[in-house]
Amino acid sequence: MLAGTGAFTALGDRLTPRGLLGQFLLIEQTAYVRVGGHAAVKERVLENFWLAEKLRAAGVPLHCRGGRNVFSFRMYPLGWREMMDGWIKGFAAGAGKTSLPLLLLVIAWMSGLMMAAGNLLLAKDVPVCLFVYAAYALQVGWLLRRVGTFHWLTALLFPVPLIFYFLIFTRSVWRAARKQPVAWKGRKIHAG
Repeated sequence: MLAGTGAFTALGDRLTPRGLLGQFLLIEQTAYVRVGGHAAVKERVLENFWLAEKLRAAGVPLHCRGGRNVFSFRMYPLGWREMMDGWIKGFAAGAGKTSLPLLLLVIAWMSGLMMAAGNLLLAKDVPVCLFVYAAYALQVGWLLRRVGTFHWLTALLFPVPLIFYFLIFTRSVWRAARKQPVAWKGRKIHAG
């Protein structure tokens, strides 16, 4: 989700985010009213991306910030099933709203993550593979610290959540392509 917004790159604020983080939005009231607010995007999956598009078109500057040590929330308080349904609902739609160059960079980065893990398992050149894996784990840890309170094992064992992500993303794309709805908060929503 964070990568898809384009907000947390090495370019910082020089790159306008494609989406806003929907968990916590701070928008000037006049700009919010001018673009129609959430009412203008209520039929959309990932309304934060669509709202960002409306704000950008209205000339409102967009910025995303990590909220670590500022606010805290639990996105899916009902557990794994709710999280999977939320991700299935949003992943295909989010990929569709991500610019192609950014999407290709995210795919390349995630492929590198998986290759680092795969090469370590194959143990062809253990010191080099261990160094590359550790470098990726440090990068993942650094990114996770910027956005939340994740245990250090999440970064160290990054292939596990990454495989989980790939499975859910594949299911999201499959459902979106077949126009199959996802149950979400008592409603049926199309994933794409």
